[in-house]
Amino acid sequence: METPSSQRLSCLFDVTETVIFRRIYLTLLVSWILVHYGAVRSQTPDDKDIFITSSPHNTIVTFNCTVKDLGSRKVIWSKLSYPYPISIGASRFAPDKRYSVKVDGAVTSLTIRNLEGKDAGEYQCRATGPVYLAAFVSLNFQQGSTYIRPTETEIKSYVHGTIKLPCEVTNLRNFDVLWKNSKDEVLSLMRKIYTDRRFSIVHSKPEEWSLQIKDLRQSDFGFYTCFLNTNPVLTRTVELINESPAETPPVLLEDTHYKKRVTALAGDTIKLICNFRAYPPAKVTWRRRKDGKQEKEVIGEGSTLTLTSVSQQQSGDYICIANNGIRPNAKGKTKLIVEAPQPVTAGVLEPTTTAIPHVPTAPEMYLPHVRTAICRGRTVQLKCTAVGLPRPEIQWKRHGSTLTDGPKYKIEKSSEARHAAHSTLHIRAVSNVDFGKYACMAHNQLGLKNAEQELYEESSAICLAG
Repeated sequence: METPSSQRLSCLFDVTETVIFRRIYLTLLVSWILVHYGAVRSQTPDDKDIFITSSPHNTIVTFNCTVKDLGSRKVIWSKLSYPYPISIGASRFAPDKRYSVKVDGAVTSLTIRNLEGKDAGEYQCRATGPVYLAAFVSLNFQQGSTYIRPTETEIKSYVHGTIKLPCEVTNLRNFDVLWKNSKDEVLSLMRKIYTDRRFSIVHSKPEEWSLQIKDLRQSDFGFYTCFLNTNPVLTRTVELINESPAETPPVLLEDTHYKKRVTALAGDTIKLICNFRAYPPAKVTWRRRKDGKQEKEVIGEGSTLTLTSVSQQQSGDYICIANNGIRPNAKGKTKLIVEAPQPVTAGVLEPTTTAIPHVPTAPEMYLPHVRTAICRGRTVQLKCTAVGLPRPEIQWKRHGSTLTDGPKYKIEKSSEARHAAHSTLHIRAVSNVDFGKYACMAHNQLGLKNAEQELYEESSAICLAG
């Protein structure tokens, strides 16, 4: 069950308080009840998991707490300024006999009789259980023409954000305004701040005594109460809700980018990638482990580690470590195997068919042509097929450098079943510098095979005729 969004219910009623057997007689001209709900998600009025209604009558007020699907759970009524609950279920715990509790199905009612000034304050009904589900109500008595105006009772923000918690007072006169948090810490008195510099009082007009907080921290979220030192005290509680994603430790994402094993050829440029899900975002560092010992020195930062012109000495385990300050850290490991290229296989001839391996085998190369002629200025295609089990990967190289897609080259790849890989190298606008040898290299876990094709210039007579 999710908790509901805050709502506010205001109602005005006349109260004349008579305290039996006491000499104090206090006339309370006007009082009002302000209700808001502890919440996580927004809901419509007909879709609340918990809500409060009120039934005032002369010197009696009744708060009705309704919990959707209450089941075997109980409702706990409490006053925020009391160190103990008023009631648990139908059992009254508070010694004050002016309190009475009644349970009728999903509704648990708290009734306060013979209202006194000390009854002003914040009341909470909360359902027992592992999921936080609570609603709050403020009982205030208007002091003549002095009162706290109804404003928002729920403010949403994010970590590192800046917010303003409203408190507007009509006809403050000689009274003082004080802010406290849910830990019962005094934050301010009038414009004087008693906490760190992130807090300040916004007093842009005579009625406004709002509390502003900059660079919000996780610990700042909760309830804040604005007090007036009237008799009885007037209060107004605002809930500051964190809309930031829940803080979570890093988790390694074993997506398509993450490889537990990478095989490369000496001289290749490779990228090792570890992506993590975490909030706040995690810092990723890389270390290397060789011969069972992990190097202390950080060799890279970020989710991608790029290694250029790798050598066989760089083979080993590469460890990515994610840390966002929330334990535990997360790790990933990629085993890098760097193999030395084998000598070029000379004289590969065009076959009419390719063999289909039925057991694991190293790559075999098949070229439609060993030499290809082309006129300058035209586009040519060099083709290469590799067969092996597991299916080989194909790369094209020129003068020892790996070719990639760009203005000059385009590489097309396709595969056949589990054993064959096909690759076509397109060379655009051929010029003198493009003539020469091109290496088609295929590798799988069982080996590496090299085959060269030569690109040479077609005769001028054929080019002129064509």
